[in-house]
Amino acid sequence: MSLQNQAKLSDSDSNPSDAAHFNSGSRNSLDLVDILSVVDETAYTWNLETGRIQWESNARTVLNLQGDEVIDTADAYQSLIAAEHLHRHSNLLAEARTKFAEGGQADAKKGVAYRAQYRIQTGTRGGTKDIWLEDHGRWWPAIGDEAEHARGVIRVINENYW
Repeated sequence: MSLQNQAKLSDSDSNPSDAAHFNSGSRNSLDLVDILSVVDETAYTWNLETGRIQWESNARTVLNLQGDEVIDTADAYQSLIAAEHLHRHSNLLAEARTKFAEGGQADAKKGVAYRAQYRIQTGTRGGTKDIWLEDHGRWWPAIGDEAEHARGVIRVINENYW
């Protein structure tokens, strides 16, 4: 499931000429993928039952994936995470599940918030690049026909990491 790339105006919001300008790709349009790219961010949806991760179309660029790295599963994405930071990523969901079980900050409708910072390594053996990321989003338990899942945003924080 990809984010909606263009925000749409309803008929009641403006006249047709305004809508044409809005969707023309001007700097005032709400092309969400373009906005995420400008600020070095990408979004994802993660089905925890299957392990599949669906990324926004700018993910490979934001994460500096230039080779044949595959990131469509949790295992594949975790293979990019620096060994000393794997626990940071794996603890994200464990902490969210605990919060939900304890009833604090738990909301089956809004999900449970999570946030972590970690380093990934991209590239080939001869030329790897370290990228610091902040991963934040919300986790939902399996309810009814809906699988356990998480949705989030990853942003590059190389300059801001402390």
